[in-house]
Amino acid sequence: MSATKVTPNFRKLADQAENGLVLAPILNAYLYEAKFPERFDLSFHKAGGQRKPDGYFHPSTHPLMTPRQLYYYMAEPEKLIPEQLSYESRMAVTMGTAVHGFIEMCLIDAGILIKPTGVCIACDRTHGNKKTQCPEHGAKDSELKSRGHMDGVMSLDAKGALWVPGMGGFEFKSTNPKKMIGIQAHDLEWMLQWFKDRCPDYYAQVQEYMRISGLRQFIVLFLSMGYPWTPVEIQVPYDSEFANKTAAKYALALRHVDMGVPPEPCCAIKSKEARNCFAKRVCPVGMAS
Repeated sequence: MSATKVTPNFRKLADQAENGLVLAPILNAYLYEAKFPERFDLSFHKAGGQRKPDGYFHPSTHPLMTPRQLYYYMAEPEKLIPEQLSYESRMAVTMGTAVHGFIEMCLIDAGILIKPTGVCIACDRTHGNKKTQCPEHGAKDSELKSRGHMDGVMSLDAKGALWVPGMGGFEFKSTNPKKMIGIQAHDLEWMLQWFKDRCPDYYAQVQEYMRISGLRQFIVLFLSMGYPWTPVEIQVPYDSEFANKTAAKYALALRHVDMGVPPEPCCAIKSKEARNCFAKRVCPVGMAS
C-alpha cells in the first residue's frame, strides 16, 4: 500500500492549524484550489483621503488622540491641518483597495464573511453594493459620538490560540513585505504584542470597533503586497481597559465642547509635539511654537 503524498501546501495548512491560526488556513486552501470565479471585477477607489468632519469620532482616526486634540476636531475642525500622503503611501493605499476587494470576495465565497443586510447603523444607508448603498458592517456609539465601518464580520467555528469559536470582526491591511519578515516565526501571543507595539493605531482601531459594536474578538489579516504574498493573521481579543480609556477621552472632550473650553494642554510650547500637531493653527500652545 503506497503512502499518501504530503504536499507542501498540505503541510503548510497543518502547521498553521497546529499553531492556532483559524483564518489563514482557510484562505490559503481557497486560493490554492483557485475556487474564485473564472472572471470577476474589482474596483479601485480613492483611499487615505482627508475625512470631512461629520460630528463623530472614527475608529480609524481618533482613538489615540488626546482629549485636547479631540476637542479641536469637534469644535473647530475647519482650522485643522489635513494629512498629506506621500506618493508611495498614496500608491500603496490605492492598490490595496483592489486587493482588499479580492480577499473580501474570497472570504465571502468561502462562507467566512457575513454580508450585511438591512440598514447600516453607522450611516443609515441600505446595505448593498450599489453606489448609493453601504457595503460594510457599521457600528456606532450615539452617546459618545463614535461610529465607523468594519471591513467585515465573520463566523468561525474553529478554536484558535486566541480565538473563541463564534462571531468576530475582520480587518484587512495591505503592507510592505519587509514589515512582515520573521513575524510568523513566533506564536500568536508574541504576534499580538508585536501588533500592539508596532501598529498602535490599528490596535486602537479594532478595540474601538469592538467597544461600539459589541463584538469581543477580531482578526486582522496583513497581506504583503508582493511575492510571496504572505498572509499574517493577528487574533485580537477585546481589551476592556484600553477601550474604556478611549471612551473616557471621548467623554471628556465632549464635555469640554459643551462648555466651550478646551481640556488641559497635552504638550509644551515649542516642543516637538506642538510643532507637529495638526491642531497647531488653533491651539494656543501650537500657535506659540
